[in-house]
Amino acid sequence: MIKFNDRSVRKIVVVATVFLAAAIVLYGVGLFVLDESYRQYSRTTQQRQFVLGDEWHDADLKIIREFEKRHSLDPEANGGLRLVLSEWPRWRYKISLDRRLDGTAKGAIYAIAYDGTGPAYERSFSLSKGQAKLFLDVFDRKVGRYRGEAFQCVDGTGFMFERWRERAVVGGSGNAACMSHYADLMSLVAETLSGSLSDAPFDWGTWFAVKRVLELRD
Repeated sequence: MIKFNDRSVRKIVVVATVFLAAAIVLYGVGLFVLDESYRQYSRTTQQRQFVLGDEWHDADLKIIREFEKRHSLDPEANGGLRLVLSEWPRWRYKISLDRRLDGTAKGAIYAIAYDGTGPAYERSFSLSKGQAKLFLDVFDRKVGRYRGEAFQCVDGTGFMFERWRERAVVGGSGNAACMSHYADLMSLVAETLSGSLSDAPFDWGTWFAVKRVLELRD
């Protein structure tokens, strides 16, 4: 029969406590690392999202610039916004927006059915000085220092953006179907542009039917 004196008991308790504390710390560190590894995919960064020769055709910077050239747009030089949206399984979109010297904005949208069939929809649009300021102010406030979501999801509505100001860029990408941050951005875009795209074959009304981002302003 093993006998324990008070000193032995105290030693066992101390060792067990240290072991338990170390396990809790390691578990917490592991959760933090996992959390940050997920967040890096959807956080706002000071990096381009669209590059030449991207394996995804919609995000190929060459294709985007050809689209912008047709509408005399240059967000990099003038300050503005680039968006590539994939609303699975319905539509895919490219949107570019320039901020003009007088405070107004000019933009264009290219939309095509998700499977690539049927005619494409391509239009120019404009925003008044007040509309442009409100839209970009809300957009900038929402994407600024956004840390990203601590999870990933695949199917839904992909949302990629580049926001250009004075030739500096911030960008990000996420899923508007399962990430509230990107759902807000999609609602903001839909709410702002729907009035200018009355002949569009797609319907963005559901994106802001419940939550009107421009009215909430936060």
